[in-house]
Amino acid sequence: MPHWLTCTSSSRSLAALGVITALATGDTRTRAAPDVRPHMAVTVEIKGDDYEQLLPSAERDMLLRLMQDSLRTLLEQNFGFLQWRDQSGPLDTLRVRWNQRSAEPQDGELELALRGPRMGPENALTPLPFEKWARLQTRLWQASLVSREWSATIDTIFKRQRADLTERLFGRMPLSVSSVDSVVRLLGSKREAVVRLRPEQFFAADSALPEFMVRVTVKDTVEPRTVGPGELELRRCIAGPDSPPVYVCRMTRLVYRQDTTSAEDRRELLARAVLVPRSLHLLRYEPRRVVTGPGGTVSP
Repeated sequence: MPHWLTCTSSSRSLAALGVITALATGDTRTRAAPDVRPHMAVTVEIKGDDYEQLLPSAERDMLLRLMQDSLRTLLEQNFGFLQWRDQSGPLDTLRVRWNQRSAEPQDGELELALRGPRMGPENALTPLPFEKWARLQTRLWQASLVSREWSATIDTIFKRQRADLTERLFGRMPLSVSSVDSVVRLLGSKREAVVRLRPEQFFAADSALPEFMVRVTVKDTVEPRTVGPGELELRRCIAGPDSPPVYVCRMTRLVYRQDTTSAEDRRELLARAVLVPRSLHLLRYEPRRVVTGPGGTVSP
């Protein structure tokens, strides 16, 4: 038995091995692994009475330029499954806004929102606490100094909240997969799925085990034969062998017809329905790390 199966139950191991064997049959060609990271633009804004009063326009413009550059690096390091550098092709946009609360306490908040041709209408998070009002009043408002301080704060926020931000915001962006049904195979009767991706295709750590969400069309084969959109969570993934490269995941939750239930509770529907994958998203992500020298790594 391959070493990657030894930590799983025997029944699931055999099922996963069977799925992978079937997937590999008749397809021994070596294919280049395309980059599936969506290309992203970043816009930055600063709003709020104290920000406007304390930041001269020249310093504000310089600070925005510095933060836009810094943000690309921080986003690459934490959410590298999106492409933050290459501005070619259609772009969705991350809007980053520093905003001062109008109500007491008038602290600074960080607003993050995604929108664009693939993302659709703006998807925004509840504002994140960023800095206290007292810090706004006592800081030396010099662009280079503020940029360093704000970058350090954002780095801390991204690292501490990476899992939550991936699931609630950044992972809502669909991966740029040209044919989703050639990458995702849904086995409703087994409540399992095969995702055919290499870690380097979405800049993930080789040893990490991602988790996914698939937007699907559910076609029930039992009268009244309903058809509708759904979201299927794929978790507890295990890595397959190198050829073909796959993750085998458990279906854990289905959102369908305004009802959110566990896949186990919907096992009859999943077993009989035709599940057509429409888009692939990440729920859990661990960034790839690159060795840069003796004892040193950077990410990415």
